Amino acid sequence: MSTSISPVAREIANQIGAGAFVMMGTFQRIADGDDLTFDIRGSDKFNWARIHLTKMDTYTLTLTKIEMDGRVEREEMVEGLYHDTLRAAIEYHTGLTLTVPRVRGINA
Repeated sequence: MSTSISPVAREIANQIGAGAFVMMGTFQRIADGDDLTFDIRGSDKFNWARIHLTKMDTYTLTLTKIEMDGRVEREEMVEGLYHDTLRAAIEYHTGLTLTVPRVRGINA
């Protein structure tokens, strides 16, 4: 039995970048049709994100803070994002830096 990820979810993940998932501490990525949902472990503001590809070929980012008891403490939605603004929107709303810093002299 093989599992397959939808091409849309795979492309969303590629546009965000593997390094960004590492910087967010992401352990779970859930692909569902035109959506990609993942956990965020490094932010005090939000701990889940959902990115949805709309019919207008833009993205909607929904960030959620879910408490241990399952209660939704906070939710924020950002609509009309393009592929090149996804990372910046996640950085802005979570307070995280998603770019791995380059150290001179190590990878020269």
